[in-house]
Amino acid sequence: MAVNLNDAEYFADTILSRVQQLINERNILRRELARKSDGTLEHDKAFVHAYQNNIIDNAMSEEKIARLEHMLSVR
Repeated sequence: MAVNLNDAEYFADTILSRVQQLINERNILRRELARKSDGTLEHDKAFVHAYQNNIIDNAMSEEKIARLEHMLSVR
């Protein structure tokens, strides 16, 4: 009976240790995923901001071109 009890305790400790390792690995993976997601989100925000700036710059350039064309046609 004592051998079975010792074996059961050993298996319980082994299972507990493995479960703790898996929980730690899961937490590490979650942190890495969150960090990468945050990085991707920041990258996407930067891309959208650059895109918006480019649209504004193009619109301003088109407006300047239209003004110059108008000034040239008036002369």
